[in-house]
Amino acid sequence: MTQLYPFTCAICNTEFQDTLISGKIPRCPSCYPPQLKQGIIELEVQDWLRSIVSPSTILEVNTRKVIAPLELDIYLPQFQVALEIDEVYWHSEIATQGRRGRSYHIHKTEACNILGITLIHIWDTEWIQSKEIVKSIISTRLGILGTKIGARQCEVREISSKDSEIFLNQNHIQGFAAASIRYGLYYNNELVAHLALGKNRFKTNTYEIVRYAVKTNTSVAGGLSKLWKIAIQKLPNNATILSYVDKRYFNGNSNGVIGLQKVKINPPGFYYTKDYKTLENRLRYQKHKLPLLLPTYDPSLTEWENMQIAGYDRIWDCGTDVWEIQIQKRG
Repeated sequence: MTQLYPFTCAICNTEFQDTLISGKIPRCPSCYPPQLKQGIIELEVQDWLRSIVSPSTILEVNTRKVIAPLELDIYLPQFQVALEIDEVYWHSEIATQGRRGRSYHIHKTEACNILGITLIHIWDTEWIQSKEIVKSIISTRLGILGTKIGARQCEVREISSKDSEIFLNQNHIQGFAAASIRYGLYYNNELVAHLALGKNRFKTNTYEIVRYAVKTNTSVAGGLSKLWKIAIQKLPNNATILSYVDKRYFNGNSNGVIGLQKVKINPPGFYYTKDYKTLENRLRYQKHKLPLLLPTYDPSLTEWENMQIAGYDRIWDCGTDVWEIQIQKRG
């Protein structure tokens, strides 16, 4: 039985009980109240899926039969696609008393991979803030898209940083990222696909595929290959190109199409959250930066301990796959 201990909140004087499992720092239920009932976003996703698939499509919900004893929120066996609706509060580490730790999400992904199932993890914040982009990613996996275009029908153009920012914020789940090499495909004078590359900050003569995005609810067959052939002409000879693939959403197969090879698997990372509505990159809160960021800071404590005292929780992702290629140009 889990041991409960009495506490009194130093802010509002509320008396409460909590555990100390795995170094958990107690949180006042008045200052940090529980979030809305679990499952609201999941029901929305289910309703939307039923609206785009055929009536005969099987939609299994909250099933433990596929990767038993683990549960999948939504599974479409005809498509070999599953969805996890990871509501930030219910999937954060402190809120679940450590049950949603480092390996929780990637464990489900790997179990699905063994069975040839694509598992997509959706944070509820992404569904709320970028619903059309999330829908487009899922629709792409299901092969259900409103507009289909061939790359041969498109014109390649260099695009400005401003146009890149607008397009990526509207069509990429991670939004805009600065890049030095930016090309787009235009169909009937409309930007429908965009590839952005930038220099790696830590390695010489190394670049990254910073972003590749297609207009929501649209597929551009051969789009990445066409943009790739043009973009790499801007790179120096023998340049190395890296691509970091977020495994919550993508498998990186498109990298293989243009010649990259998977060379490394990065373990899960995490994001910090204080309100369970906004996720912040952990790099902003590295320990040496905390004295200037937190109202109180104790150098004898770890980064995570200081962040808990400041009222932060964290949610773990699925890690990234690293893909790589070295460009060999003639002449």
